[in-house]
Amino acid sequence: MLKRLGLDTKTWCELVSDFGRLFCTVAGRPESIDPLRSHRTHRRYHLRRRARELLTQAD
Repeated sequence: MLKRLGLDTKTWCELVSDFGRLFCTVAGRPESIDPLRSHRTHRRYHLRRRARELLTQAD
């Protein structure tokens, strides 16, 4: 499963153990989240820096 997601074991463990700290409103790859906007406020969603780093290096 990790291979299919493009994640190594260390990255997966950090994503799972720190999920609540890494993602506050939405979770996903940066290229999926960056174009999204809130339906209520029309503001962009932002990923925390560490989440972006983990998911960008996973590619």
